[in-house]
Amino acid sequence: MRTVCSVLLVGLVSSVQAQDRAAVSPPAETYTHTIVRGDTLIGLSEWLLIDPRRWPAVARLNRVRQPRRLRPGRPLVFPLAWLRSVPGQARVLWVRGRPQVDLPDGSRQVALLGATLPPGSVVVTGQDERVRLLLSTGSTVTLGADARLTLVELRTLEGPQVKRTTLGVQRGRLESVVAPATHPAQKHEIRTPLVTSAVRGTDYRLEVGPTTVATEVTEGAVAVSPDAGTVLVERGYGAITRADGTTGPPRPLLPAPDLSGAPVRLDRLPVRLRWPAVLGATGYVVEISPAAAPPPLVHQRVVSPEMTSADLPDGDYVLRARAVDADGLQGLETTRPFEVDARPVPPLVEAQADGPVRYGDTLALRWTRPEGVEAFDLQVAREATFDAPLVERTALTDSALTLPLPPGQYLWRLASRHAGERGPWSDPVPVELRPMPQGGPPAGAQVQKTQLVLSWSAGVPGDRYAVQVSADPLFASPLVETEVAEPTLTLARPAPGRYHVRVRIVNAEGITGPYGPVQVLDVPKLPRRKWWWWLLIPLGAGALVAAR
Repeated sequence: MRTVCSVLLVGLVSSVQAQDRAAVSPPAETYTHTIVRGDTLIGLSEWLLIDPRRWPAVARLNRVRQPRRLRPGRPLVFPLAWLRSVPGQARVLWVRGRPQVDLPDGSRQVALLGATLPPGSVVVTGQDERVRLLLSTGSTVTLGADARLTLVELRTLEGPQVKRTTLGVQRGRLESVVAPATHPAQKHEIRTPLVTSAVRGTDYRLEVGPTTVATEVTEGAVAVSPDAGTVLVERGYGAITRADGTTGPPRPLLPAPDLSGAPVRLDRLPVRLRWPAVLGATGYVVEISPAAAPPPLVHQRVVSPEMTSADLPDGDYVLRARAVDADGLQGLETTRPFEVDARPVPPLVEAQADGPVRYGDTLALRWTRPEGVEAFDLQVAREATFDAPLVERTALTDSALTLPLPPGQYLWRLASRHAGERGPWSDPVPVELRPMPQGGPPAGAQVQKTQLVLSWSAGVPGDRYAVQVSADPLFASPLVETEVAEPTLTLARPAPGRYHVRVRIVNAEGITGPYGPVQVLDVPKLPRRKWWWWLLIPLGAGALVAAR
C-alpha cells in the first residue's frame, strides 16, 4: 500500500513540475504587475491567480531568486491564462426591428431592449434591422443591417480589473466606440474572415463584405493585421483589405458633409433635407434619430446629397450624414440638430377653374379640411411677409369664405387649429382680382328688305361678343344665340313681329361680363304691291309695239 501511495505522489509531483516547467516558457499573453512595498509572491498569487499554489511557477517565470524579498518597482509577469476573471455580458441599448440572438445553450431569442447577452452569443440582423450593445467592458458596438456578430470573449480580470473583449464579425457593418485602455493588458479585438483589428481606445467602423473588409477610423488608431502583415490605420483614414490578405495603403476618408445650410426648423411634410455635394462622393449615408433617444428612425443610403422622409412626429432630432467613396469607404460624419413642427398640417387650397385670376368685387376662397382639424386661421395680404394683413380671421369653422375686396393682387394663406394649438401657415397663394368686364353695349338694328343688321360699339382689342335675339323678353328660348369677333351681326330678316336683343362682352381671358340693356325692335311686314299694277304691264307693252 505504501508503494502505491509513493507512486501516486511521485506522479502528482511530476505532473505539477511538468506544468510549471512548461509555464517557464514565455506565454503569448501576459499581465504585468509592478511590485510595491509589501508585495509577496504568495500574496500576489492569492490576489490574481485561479490557483494561488502556482506562485513557485511565477517565481521561475520571472527569475525571482528570493521570493520573500521582492524589490519595489520591478515588474512581475503573470500569464493571462492563470488569472482569475469575471465573465462579462452585453446589454441591448436600443434595437430597430427584431434581430435574432443565438445563445450558447442553443436557444434562440429576439434581441429585446434591455436584454443581457452572455459571451458566446451570436447576434444576427436582417434587412433594415440594427442593434446597439453596451459591453460590460465599457465599450459600445452598433451592428448594422444584414450582419452577424459573435461575442467571443467578454471578461474582466478580477484582480487588476483589466477588460478583455474579443468580437467576431462574419458579415455586415459594425461601429465601435472603445473605452480607453487603463492597462497594457486591456484588449478590444475584432476578428473577421480576412483581418483582425486591435485597438486601445478609439472610434472606428468595420464593414465585412463578401471579398473585402473596410476599416474606417474616426478617433485614435487601429492595428489591422491581415495575413500579409500589420497596417496601422490612424484617425481620419481608411483602408481596404482584399480577399488575398493584402491591405491597401490607408487613405484619407472623405470630409464630413456641410450641413450648416440645413434648416433648424421644419414645418412641412415630407421632411426634405439637402446639403452641398462632397467632392469624390458616390453616395451618402444619412440617419435621423430623436435627440433624446438614440434609435434611428431613418437610415438611408442615397446617391445625391439630399434625403426625404415621408413622416416624422413633431419633436427634436439629429441628422447624421457621411459621404461614401467609390470603394465604399464611409467618410467622416457630421451632425445637425433640427426640429419638426408641422402639425396640425395646413389645409390644401382647392384649385379654381379660372386659375389665380378672379373677376368681380368678391374673392371666393375654398380649402380642404385635414383629418382631426377643428378650425382654421386665414390671412390675406398684399406683401409676402404678411406683416400687415388686409384680412385676418381666426377660428373659422367652415372650409370656404367669400371676401369683398377691391381689384388688385393679393396673397392668402391658412393654418389649421387642433386642441387650441395653431399649426404652421400654408405656403402663400397668389390671386389677382380684376374688374368684371363691363356690361355689353346697346345694340342698334337696321331692318333691311332681306336682312337684319345688328351693330354696337366696339370693346377693347381681343374682346368678343355674345349676342342673343329672342321673341321672348325673358330670353327663355332665344331665336339666335351666337358669339362673334366683330361688333356687328347680319341675320336673315325674321318674320314680322317684336324682338328683343342683348349683347355681352367676352374678354381675351374668356371671362364673360353681364348683358347690356335689352333693346326692342319691331320688324314690320313688307309693303304689299297693288293688283292693278299688273294690268299696266300689257298696256305698256302694246304701246311700245305701236310706236315701232
